Amino acid sequence: MDSVSFEIRHRHDGAAEVRLGGELDLCTGPDVAIRLRRILQTSQVEKVVLDLGGLSYCDCTGLNVFANTQRDAVLLGKTIELVGASGLLRRVFASVQFGRVVKIGDEGAPFGDKESSSDSDAAEP
Repeated sequence: MDSVSFEIRHRHDGAAEVRLGGELDLCTGPDVAIRLRRILQTSQVEKVVLDLGGLSYCDCTGLNVFANTQRDAVLLGKTIELVGASGLLRRVFASVQFGRVVKIGDEGAPFGDKESSSDSDAAEP
């Protein structure tokens, strides 16, 4: 059974960091989309940084989740940024010019030993 982990940390600079791990696909994508939309709608953060370094798999469903999250963020006056993507995922982003849809940050994953709270769980369909 596919699963994806979803860990949130709020930073002192007003941003939230979300670390995704596991497989982001047709089975897990809807839950991730709901969780990201909830963060955007209910949190006071102005920016959500999605750390993709823990993803072992991401198909077109994941790209749709990121694009739709970007659309939702813009409607709410917020921003998102993708960081830490694997080499293969970065090549996919480049081949479809995904940087024109969603901001793609540098290689460094932001999820080091940073401050504030953490909410961690695994979502299963």
